[in-house]
Amino acid sequence: MKNMVIKTVMLIIGFILIIGIWSVLQGEDDKKESTDKSVSVSKDTKNKSETTATKDDNPYDQENNFTQADLDSSKQVAEDFVRAYHSFNAENPQENIENSKPYMTEKLYEEQKQLESRGTLSRSLLTVNELTVTPVSNGSKEHVEWNVIVQGEAKSVDGTTEPIEDWYLVKLKQFDQEWKVEDVKVNAPN
Repeated sequence: MKNMVIKTVMLIIGFILIIGIWSVLQGEDDKKESTDKSVSVSKDTKNKSETTATKDDNPYDQENNFTQADLDSSKQVAEDFVRAYHSFNAENPQENIENSKPYMTEKLYEEQKQLESRGTLSRSLLTVNELTVTPVSNGSKEHVEWNVIVQGEAKSVDGTTEPIEDWYLVKLKQFDQEWKVEDVKVNAPN
């Protein structure tokens, strides 16, 4: 009887050892296979990016729907518009609207004229020091959009100045071969 118990215990221990060794070997095979797959994926990704990376990969890239000349000229209009529109003086609150009128559609101009802006105590005079323009995701074939970031200064009514940063989302449309600002949002959340 004692021999039988010893044989049974030895059989169970042997069985456990075999399962343990098998699972360790199986895990190494899985690691090797997964490493091979990741190497294969990164090679495929590298080859794809080298050979097929085109503008067509992103349907929201404006370069798919507009020529480089259109993008360049619309970007310039967005910059000029924001430079004029951002520059605000509380003593003449409509001046920035009038100065940016050449860049706006008539409809936007009329809407902006109706808005009475008096500035705030901390922003009675706004100036532009630097503009940065970045493209935005836009799948439209009718309008171009630019994100124009203004680094400037705000002067308060007490004469103190502070640096500011304002973000303008500018939407432009072409009318008779001329780009016009159709809409603008200032510091709007995404």
